[in-house]
Amino acid sequence: MNDDYTILERRFARLVECHQGLIRRLCWRYSQGDTVRCTELMQDCYIAIWRRLPDLSDDVPPWKEYYWVASRCRSRLSRHFRRLRRQWVPLDEVTDDLRDDGGHDARDRVEELTDGLSHRERHYLKLLFAGYDTSEIAESLKIKPDSVYKMQRRIIEKMRNNANNISNDTRNRPRTDA
Repeated sequence: MNDDYTILERRFARLVECHQGLIRRLCWRYSQGDTVRCTELMQDCYIAIWRRLPDLSDDVPPWKEYYWVASRCRSRLSRHFRRLRRQWVPLDEVTDDLRDDGGHDARDRVEELTDGLSHRERHYLKLLFAGYDTSEIAESLKIKPDSVYKMQRRIIEKMRNNANNISNDTRNRPRTDA
């Protein structure tokens, strides 16, 4: 066991030495020039590489090794930014300040569009607006990812129907500004 560990340590040290520039460039680009965040992201990438290192075979050519390291880093960085996206401002707070031409609150428009959605469909929308991806939504709702796509199509269809009904109602109203 100890020999295997030292072999992994040597492979890891060689990978870091060979591909440190790649990792630094990716993290620098994702951090948008923030040195503290770049350092944190690099550490996350190193941890991701270390955890997946046993999956990398010994006889990999250098060009495949380069792409393997890049894919581990991109995966870790995208997961990091997905986590940050969940901390965005909720839709309710965004729609508070919005007003349309008729003086209706944007929140009322959203409620009109989502009228008729089930509790699960509303929960799906909240998760979607919070930045969760399909697999995480499926896990949260305890359904298959394919069912998430079906639910999404159903929601879109219901919201389209609601939007058509709303626009038909506004067209059929008598004009009062004449």
